[in-house]
Amino acid sequence: MHKNNHNLCIILARGGSKGLKNKNIIDFYGKPLIYYTIKPILDSKLFNKVIVSTDSKKIKEYSINFGAEVPFLRPKYLSDDKSSYKDALRHALIWTEKNYGRFQNVLYAYPTNPLREKEDFIEAHKLLLKKKSDLIISVTEDTHPIYWSNKIKKNYSMKNFVRAKYCKNRQLLPKTYHVDGSIWFGKWETFYKKRNFYKVNSHAMIYPTSKSIDIDNEYDLLMAKLKYEKKR
Repeated sequence: MHKNNHNLCIILARGGSKGLKNKNIIDFYGKPLIYYTIKPILDSKLFNKVIVSTDSKKIKEYSINFGAEVPFLRPKYLSDDKSSYKDALRHALIWTEKNYGRFQNVLYAYPTNPLREKEDFIEAHKLLLKKKSDLIISVTEDTHPIYWSNKIKKNYSMKNFVRAKYCKNRQLLPKTYHVDGSIWFGKWETFYKKRNFYKVNSHAMIYPTSKSIDIDNEYDLLMAKLKYEKKR
């Protein structure tokens, strides 16, 4: 690790998308969606380098215009629907290590949440240091109790679908949370070496539902716009 290589940001933004065509650069209030990820990350002034890993020349052009670096194009075998994001991330880290050296910490980001703000990344970084954590993962509260969820049997029977002790008002049930994908901020070694991020010394960052979104289809896009309008 070079002396000044503290924080690195890797944004994974492949060109293909089945749920929403060209979603990473779809128009969102006059700008490509990826702009709303690059800008707050740069504005946080936390990162020595902000690198976009993509297979798309168009995404590369936009990303460079918005201030990020795109020093390589991701191989096609790491850019289809079946590709693992962990493999794509590790590819970016290997390239970075070879050309810039290792960094102390890494923010791994998708460009599918246009509601994040620079303060969110600053808070995650502070939490990473305060907890002496290997990884900070953003989670948001479930709006529907998971205790009322289950698999559907082949005969569609609802018998014992919900366990008796959970047949009560939602307000009486414990709060539960799910990983929302907004922020993954951790040590270099965690992303470089580990395949299971939940077996490391990881901690939750409670993220408000008002800013939690992962755009994958038209409905997600509509919800993002509704939340964005409230935030403006």
